[in-house]
Amino acid sequence: MSATVEEMSAQVEQVVASAQGLDGMAQELQAAVAAFALNGSANE
Repeated sequence: MSATVEEMSAQVEQVVASAQGLDGMAQELQAAVAAFALNGSANE
């Protein structure tokens, strides 16, 4: 039973690390996209 708990804990740590990595990438993407401001006009 302890091995299962340890395995689950390791998987949770991997998910947390992945989520943190995705958060960082999302922030970088948001900063990159922010350079393209939309003002609702297709003529400008």
